[in-house]
Amino acid sequence: MIVVDTNVIAALVLPTSKHSDAAAALLESDRDWAAPVLWRSEFCNILATAVRSGWLNETQAIEALA
Repeated sequence: MIVVDTNVIAALVLPTSKHSDAAAALLESDRDWAAPVLWRSEFCNILATAVRSGWLNETQAIEALA
């Protein structure tokens, strides 16, 4: 089991991250992940920031959250 924080999850879900390859390799090495309960709130904050900055549109953010 690997304990990851929200940034690792975001790198996996948002493939435009410069860390996406590393996150995918981590998932491939061990598919049993645990994350703090707050990860969803933190991920929503990442998505909201991405929408405000124009990096994602609202539809992309909603799809990433799903």
